[in-house]
Amino acid sequence: MLSSILVRNYRCLKFLKVDQFSHVNLITGENNTGKSTLLEAISLLVSQGEVGWIFKLLSERGEYYRPESDNDNTAFNLKSLSSLFYDRLVAVDDVENSIAISASGSEGVDSSLSIRVVEMGNQHALGLEVANAGQKAIMPLFIDHPSRFYCNIKPSYPFQLVRTSTNYRLNEQLWDQIILTEKENFTIEALRIVDPNIERLAFIQIDASGYRKPVVKLKGRDGIVPLSGMGDGINRVLSIVLALVNCINGVLLVDEFENGLHYRVQHKLWEVIFSMANKLDVQVFATTHSNDCINTFEQLLNDDVHINDGKLIRLDNKDGKIVQVEFDPEEMRIATEQRINLR
Repeated sequence: MLSSILVRNYRCLKFLKVDQFSHVNLITGENNTGKSTLLEAISLLVSQGEVGWIFKLLSERGEYYRPESDNDNTAFNLKSLSSLFYDRLVAVDDVENSIAISASGSEGVDSSLSIRVVEMGNQHALGLEVANAGQKAIMPLFIDHPSRFYCNIKPSYPFQLVRTSTNYRLNEQLWDQIILTEKENFTIEALRIVDPNIERLAFIQIDASGYRKPVVKLKGRDGIVPLSGMGDGINRVLSIVLALVNCINGVLLVDEFENGLHYRVQHKLWEVIFSMANKLDVQVFATTHSNDCINTFEQLLNDDVHINDGKLIRLDNKDGKIVQVEFDPEEMRIATEQRINLR
């Protein structure tokens, strides 16, 4: 489990240090303070800089540019990678402006990652250098797709990053990995937060998209019901819980936790997350803009059972510098009672 983190030169984070994480962490702050960026930085660290994951992050943000010809590969890869660096500054062989992410672990094991662009050999070719605590790899930027680059770097922990929109293909894959296990029952129980009549869940092809999509069997009703027709909230619950049960002894990252979820559903989902995170030994990091989300999180922390299991972290922009402010459960309780805005 990560107990602290230091991020340098990643996207909008020139320098950010978070001194103490807990088992379940809620990250808040105004727009453009780096909440989602911090989630990505954590994912990069636990992936140990796996090249495929780096380019997946670029693709998800619409920042992976494909060249028009083989001669453009290096230029287009540099254009893509520039969005990862602070101020989009990509300086060759520049240690000072390289991306650097490091963390301490609760078991006393530290981890580190650096990402930079370097010159390769005598040909003046450029490469993306990824170095973690145990190994180093350099991907030539003249290749046309990162899938052509083989690297034996593997994640140090299993992890899942849940974005704000539903990823049907990912949910399909995650469901297939838990069929006929206890985790299948965990998932269905979580869906009953929204609709207690749900009896069974399956993924089948119901349209021409090519994806298998979730359908449920409801108590006392013939046939099946597509989950997509039951509202955004239940699909959000499914995405979060499927990700959670697929990263035992790992890390779950959730961007905009409250997206599509009613206040009461948020409270019940936090209960599920706290319980399952402890049972499956999953460390959770979630972001939010919502006071309702913060309030339901605070209620769980102050119920005596989970008081030591969670933490609220706010990111503030102080004269262009992103800083973190931590709140313990008692501070959160007082803020809630006095209607102090912690966002």
